[in-house]
Amino acid sequence: MRSSHSLLLLALSIPLIILAQSATDLKTTVVILGAGLAGITAAKSLALERNITDFLIIEALPEVDGGLKSSSIGGYPTEAGGNWIQGLGTNPIWALAQRYNVVNPYSNSSSMDYFDGNGHDFDGNLEEAFTRYEDEAMTKAEDISDLPQGRGQVDLNLRAGLNLAGWRAKTPYEKTAEYFSFDWEYAEPFIYNFEGFGDENNNFVYDKRGFRTIIQGQADEIPHFEHDHILYNQTVTHIFYGENGVSVLTADGTLIGAEFALCTFSIGVLQNTDADAIANFHMATYLKIFVQFPTQFWNKKEFSVYADLDERGHYSPEFEVKEAFMAVLRTMYGQYIPDPIEVVFHRWTLDPLFRGTFMNWGAGATVQQQNAIRAPVPDPDMPSPKGQRVFFAGEGTSRKYFGYLQGAYFEGRLASGLIADSVLNGCLTSEMTALPKILF
Repeated sequence: MRSSHSLLLLALSIPLIILAQSATDLKTTVVILGAGLAGITAAKSLALERNITDFLIIEALPEVDGGLKSSSIGGYPTEAGGNWIQGLGTNPIWALAQRYNVVNPYSNSSSMDYFDGNGHDFDGNLEEAFTRYEDEAMTKAEDISDLPQGRGQVDLNLRAGLNLAGWRAKTPYEKTAEYFSFDWEYAEPFIYNFEGFGDENNNFVYDKRGFRTIIQGQADEIPHFEHDHILYNQTVTHIFYGENGVSVLTADGTLIGAEFALCTFSIGVLQNTDADAIANFHMATYLKIFVQFPTQFWNKKEFSVYADLDERGHYSPEFEVKEAFMAVLRTMYGQYIPDPIEVVFHRWTLDPLFRGTFMNWGAGATVQQQNAIRAPVPDPDMPSPKGQRVFFAGEGTSRKYFGYLQGAYFEGRLASGLIADSVLNGCLTSEMTALPKILF
């Protein structure tokens, strides 16, 4: 009978027998891997709602952060990660933003100006293509894409839906409308994922403290958080679980023992959980390039859209990025605009802690596969509920809100309830009974 099992491998390869014979450096009841929104929400729920305070959070970065990577350029706040509160109303992220006074003005997606290779699109060709795409093609494509699921079949991707709806992007204007609405917007989940909160408006977070304030604010409400409950700058390399609990090894050799573990890592860095399930999902990347200029030369519209006559989009090495966007800006606004003072962007796909910005479903992915990603890992030698040792939470484990912050929030709360029932009752309960009451 084996006493421990390797769950995932991120970087190091250390023989299991060495781990089994090594002394544990730290012990706790619950170890939470990752101090992003899901991890901190789960920790707060354990401490304040379930009175479980024997937990330890392991975080690779020097601060609570997750996918909300706040920075600045020229003294102005920027968000390399999440930037919008998508759907207000009963959205818990909206409630957290209000609770911690996060500055988040309304984002007006209809405030848009249009350009092409000749400069400003005075003829209205690009605007007409946008209207036709959004009002006709997109509406039909969404309806068509939903039909297979209603019949119990594998879903279509949106590209297939657009083709069946009769949309064939041929002109640069049509290709730009598709790029803006499909590649840029629908690299994220469909809009119906946030309409359910009773308000489909989006707010743009612009706070000097960063969007991460909704995570830090929750952490600050946990008694003795910084002193007792978190280890910063610790990268997890192995997780082992067995009938006696969980062992977590970090890059510097620290070994943490726990009864239960909550893994909130991105699926982009998980390797040995359910390979078949993970293969049908992928990490999407939402890249923003922040540029500071000495003077303003653009108008006051919130979005400026440019239709390139030759290229639909491409990936460039960093030294070409500045030249590429400056060539476009000079086509839009003239040859005499100033050079930028500073350029900032984060290459998420190359970040070993994330490998992307959020999870997305691939065409053909099933609910069963998504359930496999979020399901607790049982001990193969103890098939009873008491043997389930490792739990998973994050936006990627949310069926309804994957790709959104509210998905990470809800999944963190759900996981905290499941773990609490295991700690307090020695068993798991249903998702409905495990989900604690929301205190907003």
